[in-house]
Amino acid sequence: MTFLDVLIPLFILIVAIIQAIRGRAGMGKPLFEMVAFILAVVLANRFKEGLSSLIKLDVYWTFLITFIILLIILLYLAYLLFNITEWSLGNLDSFFSFLFGIAIGWVICFVVIKFLYLK
Repeated sequence: MTFLDVLIPLFILIVAIIQAIRGRAGMGKPLFEMVAFILAVVLANRFKEGLSSLIKLDVYWTFLITFIILLIILLYLAYLLFNITEWSLGNLDSFFSFLFGIAIGWVICFVVIKFLYLK
């Protein structure tokens, strides 16, 4: 068992716990944040080659920069959506926020590993 075999699940668990605590006010915020993370990864992965040739950067830097820019925009939209909807399921908010936190932690680990793999 390597160091990463322990570190990655631990990181995902920490992110999930943080999201469960944040989600007490409503599970909509972690849900919209999870969607923002997933969309940012999918879109950055989709456009990395085209943008790389357009802006004359290596593919891995293009992927990372595109991901960060998209993530900032999408997290702001997630914030606005939650303020509009204030979506909550009462007592189940923490549970679902924990599940959404697992997805967010997984996406963060995926981005780091993908960046290292592309490099």
